[in-house]
Amino acid sequence: MTYAHIQIGARDVKGLVTFYDVLLPRLGWVRGVEPDEAGPAGVFWRHADRRWPQFVVSKPFDGRPATVGNGSQVSFLADSGETVDSLWADAIRAGATDEGRPGLRPQYASDFYAAYCRDPEVTSYALFTPATKRASAVDTCLRNWTRRLTSGLRRCIVH
Repeated sequence: MTYAHIQIGARDVKGLVTFYDVLLPRLGWVRGVEPDEAGPAGVFWRHADRRWPQFVVSKPFDGRPATVGNGSQVSFLADSGETVDSLWADAIRAGATDEGRPGLRPQYASDFYAAYCRDPEVTSYALFTPATKRASAVDTCLRNWTRRLTSGLRRCIVH
């Protein structure tokens, strides 16, 4: 089972829509409604080919001001470490607060590559990818060297 949606409260819905419009489309999410047409359910993003899951920004239903959920965090799955790096930089430029530069977090898992920010209304979120999707220059060099060596050995064995 997966979640249906994650919803965060906002004091300035249009401001957060502008912020998340910088990031979410690069993760394959599309906005489903304009802020002025959203109604009480809020503005949502989802993958173009699926209705669920969704990420939603709205005013709190109880009418009170949105506040920070201490200990709460939304983590977005990225397709590569390079995507994590560039989205984190874009988020900072768009007004996010740095909560942790991109890098490996071995305290969570040996392949946990992530960056942490707070959006302009201070909701904590992470950009994450398994480190296996982040090839360093050394990894790339070793992979290319191994491929050439293996190819050379095959030629020697065949001849």
